[in-house]
Amino acid sequence: MTHSSSSDAPQLSPDIIESIVDFVAQNSARNWNGSLGKDILNCALVSRLFRHRAQFHIFDALHIRHETKERIARLQNLKDLIKANPDISLAVQELFLECRGLEYSWIGEDPTFLNIMESITRNGRPLRKLTLGADEFIDDGYGTMRIPDFQPLLKRFFRPFILPFITTLVLDRLENVPIEVIAGCPQLVDLELLHVELVEKTSEGAVTFHSRPALKRLVIRLTTPIDILEKALDLSRLDTYEICRDGLPDLRSEQRIIDAAGASLHVLKIYSLNTECKPFIKYGSRF
Repeated sequence: MTHSSSSDAPQLSPDIIESIVDFVAQNSARNWNGSLGKDILNCALVSRLFRHRAQFHIFDALHIRHETKERIARLQNLKDLIKANPDISLAVQELFLECRGLEYSWIGEDPTFLNIMESITRNGRPLRKLTLGADEFIDDGYGTMRIPDFQPLLKRFFRPFILPFITTLVLDRLENVPIEVIAGCPQLVDLELLHVELVEKTSEGAVTFHSRPALKRLVIRLTTPIDILEKALDLSRLDTYEICRDGLPDLRSEQRIIDAAGASLHVLKIYSLNTECKPFIKYGSRF
């Protein structure tokens, strides 16, 4: 009885390897924080052939939602990983930042975090999605976070690393957010504003709207003022519009957005907090 050597074993083509790893990633259960679970991690460990493709899924979305000490350690580990394997920075497409303990200044000040952002955005495959939110454990997830001076975040984080690139932006339970964070994203097509207070002026003065993002999807929940969005956004291509209000005494601002979208609007959902998150008005497919 003869045994074939490892060199005689059939070799998988790169296309088959990618298909296997992609299938595992698509069917891998996600952890509580949205990151991929152990199935894809095991895929990276089982064979060196699978590792490169698996890394693209493992690091596709970065979730940073830790208390100060743990966050500092996690960021340093990530920086070291990227230094040892620069291809990791090529994989990052989505960034989820949660400000635990309502601490946000590190986003514009932590040199390790900013170094990671430089590595991600210099690779020619920039971020496509940013989610930025307050601590979900404050007031059972209903508490908001006020950022008194947004300027350091604008100057050191949003302008160099976020505004020129992203196509999807989610802001969650934030107050005093300058409209530039939205209007300054020329590639933006998908926007979610969840309990957000917008302001038109910053310490640098009022924002001038030059090239307005042409949205295709807009979700607004308990966000004020809505009127400012009409000036900051090109709504003529809006396909989907979801609204959630705490009571519905006046929908004139929402109606103006609907009018601006015109015939491009295909899906409209209107919620009230009294409807247990079920839309009491719902139109679909060319209503």
